[in-house]
Amino acid sequence: LSLTHSLSQSLSLSLHAHIHSLSRRSHNSLSKHSKTHFRNVSMDRRQWLVDAIYQDIRDISAYTDLGLVLEPGEVAQLHDGRLLDSKNLILEAIRIDPVHSSWSYSSLGLLLATGETVQLH
Repeated sequence: LSLTHSLSQSLSLSLHAHIHSLSRRSHNSLSKHSKTHFRNVSMDRRQWLVDAIYQDIRDISAYTDLGLVLEPGEVAQLHDGRLLDSKNLILEAIRIDPVHSSWSYSSLGLLLATGETVQLH
């Protein structure tokens, strides 16, 4: 009885350690896949917006939305070769159609730091 109990405890501890190890590996694997998946979704969305601008260079919503999805310090390369950061993408939308750019003006206001100004031409 003592040998059986000891063996049972040993198997139970071994099984518990194995399950814990699998759980940890599964969690790490899931975390890696989740981060990769999120990063890919973001990249797809950025590329989709760049392609929308290529299809219609006057699509002010695409310029504004692309400006809003970029991370601080990140730039987007448009099909014409220009590299624009968030603020310059939104300024481009306002330049294209200053009358119908209320979303762009609002978005630019959200990106500006306190006291920061921009020159509209």
